[in-house]
Amino acid sequence: PPTGTITSPTANVVITAGQSVSYSGTGTDPDGTITAYSWIFPGGNPTSSSLANPGNVTYPTPGTYVASLTVTDNVGLTDPHPPTSTITVMPAPDFSISASPSSRAVVAGGSTNYAITVTGQAGFTGTVSFSVNGLPVGANATFSPNTVSGTGSSTLSITTTNNTATG
Repeated sequence: PPTGTITSPTANVVITAGQSVSYSGTGTDPDGTITAYSWIFPGGNPTSSSLANPGNVTYPTPGTYVASLTVTDNVGLTDPHPPTSTITVMPAPDFSISASPSSRAVVAGGSTNYAITVTGQAGFTGTVSFSVNGLPVGANATFSPNTVSGTGSSTLSITTTNNTATG
């Protein structure tokens, strides 16, 4: 029987919902020629192709999908073990968060502020709650406000005492 090979992607893939994967393949037949290619792309758009190199397939919905390639030879035999590629589609991020500046040095007994920005994506309207952990003993962190809905900003204030350890 013939043998199919997925040449792209060369390994399993993790993408974000709405992204595409580029597919290509080939087939060999020890006693004839490959006459047909049959791709199946569950969860993808398009869902199938009869081209050796179908190109980009978009995955709009989070989940795990197994694409496969079946080749057929000139006497109608198919690959008994079609190759597969697993595509893991992660949800698109709901929001991004950034702090400015990204770091600062504070002397013991001093304080500093950071501007925190939350940017909602794809219509995100949920609430983001802020917290800090891992501060050294004697340091305190507060947010104002301590939640942001959708897109917004907050100020992170860090205060230290004269006994706050360095680090």
